[in-house]
Order: sequence, then structure tokens, then C-alpha cells
Amino acid sequence: MPSTKAYLAVLVALSIVATVFAILWLTTYMNYEHLNNKYRDLLTSLGAFLGRNTLPPGYYEARMIYIPIGYTGNVIMTVVSEPNRVKVYIFNLQQYADWCRSGSPSPSSYYLYDEGTYIQRQVSLMSGVYFVVFFNSNTSPTTISYAIGTAYTSLND
Repeated sequence: MPSTKAYLAVLVALSIVATVFAILWLTTYMNYEHLNNKYRDLLTSLGAFLGRNTLPPGYYEARMIYIPIGYTGNVIMTVVSEPNRVKVYIFNLQQYADWCRSGSPSPSSYYLYDEGTYIQRQVSLMSGVYFVVFFNSNTSPTTISYAIGTAYTSLND
């Protein structure tokens, strides 16, 4: 029959093994949470912009939004222009390239179009690369101020 010392030695060994596994699990979990938070911060920065610029006649400014695979993005933007109206588009990568070549999009070649001195819009987009374009089609300079935010939703949730 095993002695009390043997039982005690086994109990101490099992306690050490359990402690090591607990430390490994806790370290892995903390690293996962840290990386997950970094990833969410990165996602937020990929689709968030604040800006102000004066566009000469016929010029534009573009901001890229990236929506990772497995996510949808809800893009919310506010644009104020003065003294003239400004055109605002959201293109995917191919549409943006086509627009840059031609300079005038067809009605089906954008995800969003609006024109005015105050624009507040929201659009949901699937994964991909998109461009928000502010275009001054006027004959005089136009100052724009804009705020763009993107909220990401995982398709796996």
C-alpha cells in the first residue's frame, strides 16, 4: 500500500501541472485578447477619416476604405462644402479606376452618389476596397470638410 508521502508527491506534481496549464491558458488568452483589440483598432483606422481641403475647379480628393473578407462595413459620412456644391461618390476599386480614366461615371458604376453643400449619408458595403471621392465640378475653388466612419460587422457572428 502506497504511503502518505507518495500520495502527497503525486498531489504536488498534479498541482504543479495544473498551475502550468493555467498559466499557459491565461497567457494565450491574454495574447488573443491583445491581438483581437489591435485588430479592431486597425479596422477602425482603415475606414475613419476627418479632413478639410480646398479643391480647385475640376479636382478631387479620394479616401480609401478597406473592408476585410468576412466583414461588412457600414460607412457613415458627413460632408460640408462651401461656397459651392460638391459631388460625392463611393466606388469599388474597378469603378474608381474606370472613373479616373473616363472622368464621368455611368449611373450603375458607383455605390453612392450625392451632390450638395451638406451631405449626410450611410451605405453598407461587402468586403473589398472602396474609394470615397469628393469632386469639385465647379468653376471656382470649393472647400470641403468631411468625417467618415466605418463600423465593421463580422459575417461569422
